[in-house]
Amino acid sequence: MDTRTDRRVRRTRQALISALLTLMANKSYEDITVQEIIDRADVGRSTFYTHFPVKDALLEATLAQLRAITEAAKPGLGFGLPLLLHIAEHRDLAAALFGPATRGKVVRQIESAVAGAIADEVSARKAGGPLPPEAYTRFVTAAYLALVQWWLEAGQPVPAAEFDNAVRRLVGAALR
Repeated sequence: MDTRTDRRVRRTRQALISALLTLMANKSYEDITVQEIIDRADVGRSTFYTHFPVKDALLEATLAQLRAITEAAKPGLGFGLPLLLHIAEHRDLAAALFGPATRGKVVRQIESAVAGAIADEVSARKAGGPLPPEAYTRFVTAAYLALVQWWLEAGQPVPAAEFDNAVRRLVGAALR
């Protein structure tokens, strides 16, 4: 395959992803139109559809790194530190994804990625009690994401590794 084409494809895809993220920083995903994305990325409509059949496919590509981090998780909430370091490195992305303008589908995608890793941890710990494992997974996922959002909004006042250790202790206590 021609490497120039590969570079052009990568640049175009990155321009579309960047456009979506920029728009999401100020507007909910559901309210963003393909026209706004292509205007911001400075590409034509047919170019957009060559790369992404629908707007949701662009969102999925945007969240692919996040999903890869959580799917490669090691036991014991091993996704935590890699995810925090990724968030710290891509602060603009995180602000767009966790920011107040983000609603609905984006939040569900993030929750799904994190919940998958947490469900594995719940199963591994055989967390028992009066509730089914799905309830514990949902509880820990919501608490984890709330803490990450606080960490971002507070300007990451605690280094990622220290924050990850504190969260692991909290989650461990919750699952006992």
